[in-house]
Amino acid sequence: MLRYENTIPEYRAHLAAFTEMDYVAWSANAARLRREYLDGKHTAEEFLRRIDTAHVLDSYEVEQPKRTTGESIWQRRVRADLNFDPVTHYTGMMFLDLGADDPRWELRTVEDQIREDQKGHQSLREKYRKE
Repeated sequence: MLRYENTIPEYRAHLAAFTEMDYVAWSANAARLRREYLDGKHTAEEFLRRIDTAHVLDSYEVEQPKRTTGESIWQRRVRADLNFDPVTHYTGMMFLDLGADDPRWELRTVEDQIREDQKGHQSLREKYRKE
């Protein structure tokens, strides 16, 4: 909503036009739908379809999340420091796995490292936004 309001009119075409009242209504509806989803009343696809009122997502198909045990590295970092900033913590790096059958150098981007540490705990926007 604020991004739309603070953007000059010529650049608003690709943004969802939400007023403050629209956002309040959407947020209340999304919170209700989230509770229903967590209670098993909706599939993940149905939840995404119902909260995507601006039709931002290309598809509502989702992968079944891998069951993880315990906290992810990401969750531990955020719990330890609520001011945790991934921009200052992660840097791109070259990686060589000497335990592999055919070791090769590979670039591990900041985004790759964050995804690995989050272990599936990305926000819906991070997981399903249009590229």
